[in-house]
Amino acid sequence: SPFNNWPISCIQSFSRGFIVGGNDGVLYIYVKKTPQGQEQLTKRMKLGNCEGNVVSAITIPKPSEEKITVVMKDCSIFQLPLRASSDKRREKTFRLFSGLFHSGKVTFLDIATTKPQIVTCSTDSTIRIWDYSKNQLEIISYHEEVPHCVSFHPSALHILVVFPTRVCLMNVMEDSLQPFFDIPTEACKFAKFSNGGHLFFTARLNRLQIHATYTGDVKPEFVFKGHTGEVVDAQWLSNDFSLLTIGEEGCLIEWSLQTSAPIRQFDCGRVRLQNGVAAQSDRKYYIIGADKTLKEFSEEDSKHHEFDTNLGGLIVDEDHSLFLSWQHGTEQPGDLVLLNYPFNGEYKEYS
Repeated sequence: SPFNNWPISCIQSFSRGFIVGGNDGVLYIYVKKTPQGQEQLTKRMKLGNCEGNVVSAITIPKPSEEKITVVMKDCSIFQLPLRASSDKRREKTFRLFSGLFHSGKVTFLDIATTKPQIVTCSTDSTIRIWDYSKNQLEIISYHEEVPHCVSFHPSALHILVVFPTRVCLMNVMEDSLQPFFDIPTEACKFAKFSNGGHLFFTARLNRLQIHATYTGDVKPEFVFKGHTGEVVDAQWLSNDFSLLTIGEEGCLIEWSLQTSAPIRQFDCGRVRLQNGVAAQSDRKYYIIGADKTLKEFSEEDSKHHEFDTNLGGLIVDEDHSLFLSWQHGTEQPGDLVLLNYPFNGEYKEYS
């Protein structure tokens, strides 16, 4: 029997035999071939990118019996002509009929710099890569753990994935993600490749450490501990010689990778910080606080700009011409706020 240690989740009969479905999107087709009418196993098929997913239902329309429709546990739907499934000479390709989108909350996304691709992760325990120039899904990868964060390598050939117990470097193949190595770690919130791709950082509790991309090694001088609270955000600066960390306790630090020492440090008092960005053209730093303020720092002075609602995220474009911020919390969640740069106190809201 082919079903040793492989649980069967559903069975569907048709005029010439029956089909069995189970874990990892695997199907077994049995067709009547003996004079006594006994079914024999004729084919094993596997749905693409369905590791960890389970076949919930199989339907074959009667009397035509032209197509096999397979419904997965995550509500995605695949179709294949039944005649193709019994022809050994033909490539058996299931078409993803429905289920392109995540079935849970999207927890993180990142955009590739060299290809028109976006990578997303979700509470549905999947990682998905999308081609936004074609508006289509390229890759689905199923996992037992829920991924917290994803980051695209500048080449778009690798991604970093943060799981609850490990950080994983994965190679992006044509239609799948292949793990390259794991770094066991707990309580890591996020990770990101450097602009050159030769390094990446991981943030864990109140420290941040720098890893070599292709080995995962960490040099002792590349462990940065200067915050008393949890590191809530970090950013590589354009030359990869320095990076920015933001602590929950209200402190912003710019670190030098050459000296492993702080270059600049700003204290926001006892205000709980959420995230921030650095506008590198004029050495200004912008931070979002939990007190509904946008805080602007430079070596010369500091300013606080108040808003009527919570701000959840902050982005500055490559030309440093504008900011985009989205509102966070129960007050009008999902609205966008457009701010001119340099920020003069004026902004527009988009629902």
